[in-house]
Amino acid sequence: MEIKRYEDWMRDQVIDLFVGEYGVDKVEFGLLFGRFYEHPFQVNSCVRIVAEEFGKVAGFQSFFSWPLKSGNHTMHALQSGNSLVHPEFRGQKLFARMLDFIHEPAQQFDFDILIGFPVEASFNSFVRNKWKNPFDLQWHVRPLTPLLSLFGGGEARVTRISQTQSEQYVEPDAQYIGVDMGSEFTAYRRQFQTGLYHRFSYTRDGMRAQFELKIQVRKKLIRELVIGSVQFNHQDRGWMIDAFGMLIRDLRKSAGGTFLSIAVNPLQPLWKEVLIANGFRTIDKKIHFIAKGPLAEATDDWSNWNMFRGAIDTW
Repeated sequence: MEIKRYEDWMRDQVIDLFVGEYGVDKVEFGLLFGRFYEHPFQVNSCVRIVAEEFGKVAGFQSFFSWPLKSGNHTMHALQSGNSLVHPEFRGQKLFARMLDFIHEPAQQFDFDILIGFPVEASFNSFVRNKWKNPFDLQWHVRPLTPLLSLFGGGEARVTRISQTQSEQYVEPDAQYIGVDMGSEFTAYRRQFQTGLYHRFSYTRDGMRAQFELKIQVRKKLIRELVIGSVQFNHQDRGWMIDAFGMLIRDLRKSAGGTFLSIAVNPLQPLWKEVLIANGFRTIDKKIHFIAKGPLAEATDDWSNWNMFRGAIDTW
């Protein structure tokens, strides 16, 4: 069994791996695969790795370009995702070998940091592969009292985002690290996203805040409004509390949601204060965050990393 770089002739076999594992429609997944990996933004930046033996693809692992930004500096970050080994070949450490492949000097892969948000089933495999787990995103929830439909009414600042809509993101406070919401990356991401996305913007005295939300329906009746990303250009406690309060007020006027949720870095005490002040409570639910590579090794303080649910490729 050889671990090697993905080649175009392997495309159908890789897609078949996912069809067999998850029961997805082959045509639809093939289109998603193209939009995700073969888009001009990603095709020459992502790293796709396979386990292959005698022309048969037994495993797939990818690291896709997912730029992170701190002030004016954009880091070359790759996010791990879409990892899969065929059931017949499990137990042979193929996943670990594919993870190791990106570090082989002969391959000359260049990056500042690798990040990931693994599910519970694969988390320990990453830890054994010496990935750091500096924190887990902690979920917080708050009930809402919906009065109107999400598709109309009110004077709310909540607007629906379309795939073709121009993006005008708030530049975050320079001392924090988060996903680079530049227009090129955002345009790439919009073209493969599915679902209903909404934006809320609030400005006061030169201070700006912007929230991105997504509707998630549970049990056909429960409408969860998930905050996927938050951008503040000032990390002022009172301002942040007010901005969240305005978001909640407008959601209660215009959004048919049962409750509001957000996952944040628990190493940031300010976030906990802001959420508690707006009626959020912590629940026993987390998202693992892992990292590896030069920047991860050099980082001891992770409290300035603004990671949210929207930082994950499946948002």
